[in-house]
Amino acid sequence: MFLVYVITLSIFPGVLAEDMKSEKLGSWYPIILITTFNISDLVGKNIPFCGLAPQPSTLLALSVLRVVFVPAFLLAGKYASGVAVLMAALTVSLGFSNG
Repeated sequence: MFLVYVITLSIFPGVLAEDMKSEKLGSWYPIILITTFNISDLVGKNIPFCGLAPQPSTLLALSVLRVVFVPAFLLAGKYASGVAVLMAALTVSLGFSNG
């Protein structure tokens, strides 16, 4: 659980609010990304109540795989800053896996 929060806090909200730019969405881009994170986090936290919780070993493996999010966000912010869909997909994945 500690790893989940370390990865999340290394990306959210700092990287999403400061390092992500979009010419098309302007100053709304970080707000949209943060809202997207919060909604997907809410969905991820409510999945166990629907009876769809994975096995503990699967949860452990997915928690360790979250380490990939740090370089993914940094590379996407640097090289794919104009691709809002990629950033939204990464943000949804981060938020959902945080729940």
